[in-house]
Amino acid sequence: MKKRPLLFNLYSLFFLSVAISFPVQIMAIYGHEPTEASMIMNKMTYLNWSVIGVCLINAAFSYYGHWLLKLSLPFSFFVVAINNFFVSKLAQDYSPLATTLATLSFGLISSYLFFTNAREVLNDQNKRWWLAPKRFKRNLPVWIQGPLGSPLLSKTFDISKSGAFLSHSSLTSTREDLPNPLNEGDEISLTLGLSGQKEFSCQAEIVRLTKPKGDYPGGIGIKFKDMTVTNRWVLDQILRDTAAVVSA
Repeated sequence: MKKRPLLFNLYSLFFLSVAISFPVQIMAIYGHEPTEASMIMNKMTYLNWSVIGVCLINAAFSYYGHWLLKLSLPFSFFVVAINNFFVSKLAQDYSPLATTLATLSFGLISSYLFFTNAREVLNDQNKRWWLAPKRFKRNLPVWIQGPLGSPLLSKTFDISKSGAFLSHSSLTSTREDLPNPLNEGDEISLTLGLSGQKEFSCQAEIVRLTKPKGDYPGGIGIKFKDMTVTNRWVLDQILRDTAAVVSA
């Protein structure tokens, strides 16, 4: 999915609202002002804080579509159910009916996520395309050195803050013609940029070898490794000079 599903944003807001509702309820019941933070917190129980904690965790997991949401949602329902049970038994401000309905509502809203298309993202984290760094179309000279072969001069087809794609047509030899073919998982050394201007060297890992598809050429996808602060700064400067953004 190229864009974060709206449902994840809504769930994130929902859990944030539940977390915020605790101090808001105390302010409404006891007439405290927002400036009376210490008095508000003194009236909150450990279970209240537990619910706030799991809801904030759920909000973060929802925002990023993290697979751990599959575990945190059932756990948060368990914490909410315990909290509301003691509220119904000990608190005079809420009836057992109100706390039961609140628990059921929380459970129904939380479980609804598992019956939507968003579940596919939780089951396959590779579908979170919206988290992938933007790729910029830029033809930059790159010297690459494989595990055994001689240095090869290539050019980037596109580049991001985490890696680059080198087209086969830009290589001095194709993968099949190399004396020591490059394979997925191989680690290479590279020097990227404009000689004497913006340039950096680092290690990289080959993460994919692809064939031509549509307007996208066949080539080698690499992921930068062990980037220094200076390397990241130079790469950021290179990307700032890039005009055309390649769609994910």
